[in-house]
Amino acid sequence: MIDIHNHILHGLDDGPEILSESLLMARSAVEAGITHIIATPHHKNDQYHNSPIKVLEQTKKLNMMLQELRINVTIVPGMEIHLNGNILQDMKKDPQELLSLNNGRYVLIELPRNQVPIYTESILFELQLMGYIPILSHVERNTEFRKDPNRLYSFIQRGTLAQVTAGSIVGDMGERNQSAAMKMIHHNLVHFIASDAHDTSRRPFKIHEAYKLIKKEFGGPYSSYFMNNAEHVLTGREFKIKEPQQVKKQRKVFRLL
Repeated sequence: MIDIHNHILHGLDDGPEILSESLLMARSAVEAGITHIIATPHHKNDQYHNSPIKVLEQTKKLNMMLQELRINVTIVPGMEIHLNGNILQDMKKDPQELLSLNNGRYVLIELPRNQVPIYTESILFELQLMGYIPILSHVERNTEFRKDPNRLYSFIQRGTLAQVTAGSIVGDMGERNQSAAMKMIHHNLVHFIASDAHDTSRRPFKIHEAYKLIKKEFGGPYSSYFMNNAEHVLTGREFKIKEPQQVKKQRKVFRLL
């Protein structure tokens, strides 16, 4: 099992502060059945700015410690890049200012929590022209997507992919986020389930539980689809997505008094 969105590297963002906490997370990941983690520290979200060199160094150090302690999970590098007007420019720099997921074609993009900026579509399109495949992180927690999933549908139609949080699926992040995540899955607007884990208590791994619930609600092929998609990200391969569906708006029923 592969986790494509995770904050396991210590001292880089709002994840673990010290190495021992990263190691606790790694042990927890193994217990959850996870074999590979794409570490995705926050980048350029007005609070954290992590250079590729720093991320690569931390990834290497953590893997060395995991091998020494015989903790059987592999960490590979990535970033959760906050949407900003400099993404395209940064992607073209040499050496790169930004990291894709495991140095492949997929890039994890975080939108502001409460909006979808007007320039989002153009930036995602330009990234695709450069050969990248953008993945929007935790879309069920974005206010605009939650209110109108068809806004997400339009991005999926244009080649962008989407990830939802395991904790949202199992209800740990509130009923609204759980309902939005399930609705998005039902309409094939989701391609990845990821933990977005920050620690072992407040925001732990919930991938196993999420896949179990998805299998119960949607069937085994759905959970297998998400697992296989995560593997494709790890290896950098493209894959065929399920046909996205628009969400029909429910009509209001007015009663005559």
